[in-house]
Amino acid sequence: MRRWTGQACAGIGVLAFCFATGCNGFFVYPGSTSSGGAGDVLPVLSGSPYAAGSAVDALAVDRTGNYLLAAAFGGSSDLMMYTFDSTTAGKLSLSASAKTGVTDPTGPVAVAAGTYVYVANATASTLSGFSMSPAALTPVGNSPYTLPFNPTSVAVNPANTFLYVGTSTAIYGYSIGAGGVLTPLNAVIAPVQSMDISPDGQWLFVLDANGQSIDEFLINLTTGVLSQGPTTIYSNSVMTPRAIKIAPNGAYLFVALGTGGDLVYTFNTAATSGALTNPLTLPAPTSPLSDNALAVSPDSSTLYIARSNSASAGTVAAYSIGSGGSLTFSAQGTTGVQPYSVVLNAAGTHVYVANRSDGTISGFSTTATKP
Repeated sequence: MRRWTGQACAGIGVLAFCFATGCNGFFVYPGSTSSGGAGDVLPVLSGSPYAAGSAVDALAVDRTGNYLLAAAFGGSSDLMMYTFDSTTAGKLSLSASAKTGVTDPTGPVAVAAGTYVYVANATASTLSGFSMSPAALTPVGNSPYTLPFNPTSVAVNPANTFLYVGTSTAIYGYSIGAGGVLTPLNAVIAPVQSMDISPDGQWLFVLDANGQSIDEFLINLTTGVLSQGPTTIYSNSVMTPRAIKIAPNGAYLFVALGTGGDLVYTFNTAATSGALTNPLTLPAPTSPLSDNALAVSPDSSTLYIARSNSASAGTVAAYSIGSGGSLTFSAQGTTGVQPYSVVLNAAGTHVYVANRSDGTISGFSTTATKP
C-alpha cells in the first residue's frame, strides 16, 4: 500500500505556502488494499447499462428528485433526461432529449440541475439551459449563452437562485431569473477543474486545475456575488485533479485526484473562516486505476468513487464514512469503460455511473449483498 509524503495546510488569499511545522500530515485509511478491498457487491439494476449517447460525460439529478440528466458529446443528442421507473426500483426510462446548442461537440461537458438544467459545452465555450417537464426539455430564454473561455464545471446553489460556471481561467456567476434566464454577476480568477457548493449555500469549493490547491469563495446569500476565501495547498506533487464533493451534512469535503487517490478534509459549516482541517488520504488501488468522480449518500454515511481501469471495465466503490472522515471500503460494482461521473437518486437507494467510452450509464442498488 502506497503512502503519500506530501503535506497540506490552509492559507488566506490565492496562494499559501506549507511548512513542516504548520501542517497536518497525511494518513492512510484503514480498509484499503490494492484491489479496493474484499467488500460486498452492489447489485446491478434492471436494464443496466442504459444507452446514453456516444460519449456520456456528466450526470446530475434535479432538485425535485424526479429526473436524472446525462450530458454527452458526439451523438445525435447531447442531453438526455431519464425518469425513474415507478414499477421497477431504480430502473431508468428515457423521457426526453435535446441538442445543447452546438452542432457537433467534441470535448467534455458538465451538467448541473436545480429547478432548471444547465449544460456546459467545453469545445464551443457555451452554456445551454433547459426547463424540465415529464416529456420535454425546453430551452430557456437567451440560451445558449456565450462564455469567454472553455467551461469545465457548473454548480447551482441549494436555493436554485445562482449558477456558477467554472472555466480554465475564471468563475462566472449568474442569477437565475424567471423561466431560468441568467443574468451575469461578478467573475473571479481561478483555473477550475471541478466545483461544489456547501449545503448552506455559503461556500463555493473549487478544485483548481493546477493540481495543487483548493480555492474557497464566500457566496453572498442575497446577491450571489463571490468573494475570495481560504486557499488550501494539498501537495506539490504531480497529480491529476478530477472532482470535489462536499457531504450533505457539511462536515467533510472529498477530493478525487485520479491515480493520486483521494483526500478528505473536515469542514465546519457554522464557522465563518471556511477553513479546511485534518487532511486524510485514501491511496488509489494499484495502477492503472484512476479515481475520477465522487458522490456522497444523502445521510452522509457513504462515499462512492467512480474508478476507471485503462481500457477495460471500471468500478464504483463504496466506502463507509467514519469518525473524522475515516473511510472503510464496504462494496463495489463493475461499470462500463472509463466511468467519469457518479450520482445518487434523492433517496440514496440507487447509484448511477456515466461510462464515457461506452456511452452508457451503469445503475446499482446501494443495498450491497454478499458475493
